[in-house]
Amino acid sequence: MAGYSLDEGQLGYAASEDKALTTNLFNSYTYDNLDSSHPSFANFVLGLDVQWDSETGVAGCEIAFRAEEDIEQGEHVRFRTLRLSGFPGWVVWLINFNEIQANLTAGGVQSSSAIKLASGSTNHYVLVADGTSFVVYANGERIGAGTMPARVSEGQILFTAWQESGLTTCTFSNIWVWELPDSQ
Repeated sequence: MAGYSLDEGQLGYAASEDKALTTNLFNSYTYDNLDSSHPSFANFVLGLDVQWDSETGVAGCEIAFRAEEDIEQGEHVRFRTLRLSGFPGWVVWLINFNEIQANLTAGGVQSSSAIKLASGSTNHYVLVADGTSFVVYANGERIGAGTMPARVSEGQILFTAWQESGLTTCTFSNIWVWELPDSQ
């Protein structure tokens, strides 16, 4: 499991239903969290399937993690996937006050052939957050890693659909979170 054994940590969350988020030009972002009964995670391995369906324009699906309660004004880390004219992109940003504060992905937005691009495609992502490090996997392939500020150490996990024009639906399913012990 992403380089960790099942002896390290415990199951912190498993989804009982899909989370389908639809957004359009007039409502460019929609958010949903995991579950109000356990909203905060520090070190974890998150696994999920994301199906994206988009009509036109730049669009994508996102996972915000270690997010403060007020997603619009608070600080968090955001893993964004995007597609535009055959470009299967991804990036990880530090966000505060709903603005990009830092690009945590070396070189900016990255492209990965591991990401399925077609409308209606489902991608399986695994995201590891351990201490100040993160690692991202897409469909079984490690696509990148980076470092987060130490102050962003715990918070909610939220799902986002975003769209610059047209209509986009992101369906998040088979969601699970494996909580890791505190980093040494």
